[in-house]
Amino acid sequence: MAFSNQFPPPDPKTFMTNMNILSGGFIVFLVGFAGVVYFTVTGDGNKGLAPELDSVFSMIVPLFALSAALGGYFLYGLMLKKVKEDSNLPDKLSILQKATVLRFAFWDGGAIMGIIGYLMTGSETYFLYSIGLIALFVYTFPTRRRVVSDLNLSSFEERQLVGDGGRLSS
Repeated sequence: MAFSNQFPPPDPKTFMTNMNILSGGFIVFLVGFAGVVYFTVTGDGNKGLAPELDSVFSMIVPLFALSAALGGYFLYGLMLKKVKEDSNLPDKLSILQKATVLRFAFWDGGAIMGIIGYLMTGSETYFLYSIGLIALFVYTFPTRRRVVSDLNLSSFEERQLVGDGGRLSS
């Protein structure tokens, strides 16, 4: 049996639950990792593992964080342009899911780079870059309204996404 790299399209009824779990997982991982690193560096007065690398990280972390933020937004928008009006809802949701994961992966990489910069140098500036990227995760947390807006769903597709009640609650 040949391996297929195609996943079945998401079910509209469980899509929001899956997206919330996925997004929440990214956020919980980053906050947990940042917390461990923060308390490791500040716990016993440590000023980082290699403070002499501050000059290197002062160039890498801002560039990486900015590239991650802009790249995530750009690729998300680019992927959503692939959504066609005549596509069915599961196909649209599949594209949105891939675009969201790609955007979050970019932001995750930028945030991790900032956290590592803080771990290595002890400079809180790098930690702030990570906090900014984590704030982007929280700000763009998937909601039904955002899905309807980003995909320009018809009222019929919106009802399919929402389920029985037909009201857009979140």
